[in-house]
Amino acid sequence: MKEFLLFIKSGKTSNRNNYINDFIILFLIVFILGITISFLKGVYFDIQMISQEDFAKLNWKTFLSYVLIIPIIEEIIFRAPLLIPKAKIYSLLISIILIFSSVIYIENEIIQLTLISSIALLEIVYWKNEKFRELLNDFIKRRYFILVILSSVSFGLLHMWNYEKIDLISFTSVIGRIIAGFYFAFIVTKYNLKSSCFLHGINNTIPFIILLLVGK
Repeated sequence: MKEFLLFIKSGKTSNRNNYINDFIILFLIVFILGITISFLKGVYFDIQMISQEDFAKLNWKTFLSYVLIIPIIEEIIFRAPLLIPKAKIYSLLISIILIFSSVIYIENEIIQLTLISSIALLEIVYWKNEKFRELLNDFIKRRYFILVILSSVSFGLLHMWNYEKIDLISFTSVIGRIIAGFYFAFIVTKYNLKSSCFLHGINNTIPFIILLLVGK
């Protein structure tokens, strides 16, 4: 826990692998903290933690999306940028996911084409222009802690769109996700992207298990 708190303050981790602490104990602490925030939100704002709409999500299509597809996409978008200086492949993964998301979520063809072209052009420049690549890599290294904060906060705020309106209640709901964002950033910094994707998937699996148990 001390190492995680240090990471939140400085963005630094040790090189010592501690899978039991980082993958199990720390993960459970972060998850329970998120559940506690949701519980307090329910108490103070009189909102049910589990609704009938949640049970409608209990199907294989939604399960696979939340447990496999979404964790991979979100980890590549929010955490992979931190790893770009380590390997060029992360830049390519980010571009592929952004292009894929543009095709699916943006309906305006002009905006869609502009975004796709811009992403593809930047990716080509990154791979072909060594000076540009060095500048970007150096920027990420020097501003790593700031990028960790931005990625974690933006990861949490993104989930505000899961709610009907943006207000104090929806903002309170994403506090736990911001903390989770810091945790996944900690894991990807200390270990790798595969580990953060795996734990993100586990994190998304637990609510389904709770719904199954409550529904019985």
